[in-house]
Amino acid sequence: MSDLAPLIDRLRRDDPDRLAMALLAPAAARSRLVTLYALNAELAKLPGWKPLTKRKASLPDADDWNGKEGKLDLLER
Repeated sequence: MSDLAPLIDRLRRDDPDRLAMALLAPAAARSRLVTLYALNAELAKLPGWKPLTKRKASLPDADDWNGKEGKLDLLER
């Protein structure tokens, strides 16, 4: 659980709703969670980043991307 310590501290402070998800994640998913939360923290610092306040409909090709490996490598910053 030590790999989650920084994440837990940040979630406790900034996003308590997601804290339970991080705590309950299976060990195999923890590394991915840490990576995704760190990416979100990085992107949130970019100018023009807006918080999500509403759920939108999925994009038409969402099913094509579901489970696809290597998506993060395609992210343009």
